[in-house]
Amino acid sequence: MTRALAILVVAATLTACSYRLWVRVDGDLASPHFVANAPRVMDPEICLRRMIVTTVSEPDRPLWKIEGIGACAPGGELRYGVTPPGFVETTPAQPLRAGILYDVAVHSNAAGGRIQIIFVDGRWRSVAV
Repeated sequence: MTRALAILVVAATLTACSYRLWVRVDGDLASPHFVANAPRVMDPEICLRRMIVTTVSEPDRPLWKIEGIGACAPGGELRYGVTPPGFVETTPAQPLRAGILYDVAVHSNAAGGRIQIIFVDGRWRSVAV
């Protein structure tokens, strides 16, 4: 009985500590602006450590990839093609095109999130993942 209770407590604790980041996008085609939010924030502020942008049709071929080396993007904000201080650009940003479906993945220490987006009619639109 004690062992079962201990397993239940550990499982509940791990579930309570996990969350998924919500990602939104705005801005123009050349330099979209990404913001990640958490449904319930467990840290004082979200600190992004990695971002990968690919096309949905070629998920293994990054169009832009950055990683924080001992640093993070505070506030959960990143702009496409702009490498924040303390980050390394492991894949240089490629130009984005209208009408192409993109997958954007962001990661913090405690969570990750993703969004699929397409630029049509002069603005970014999200697509259900």
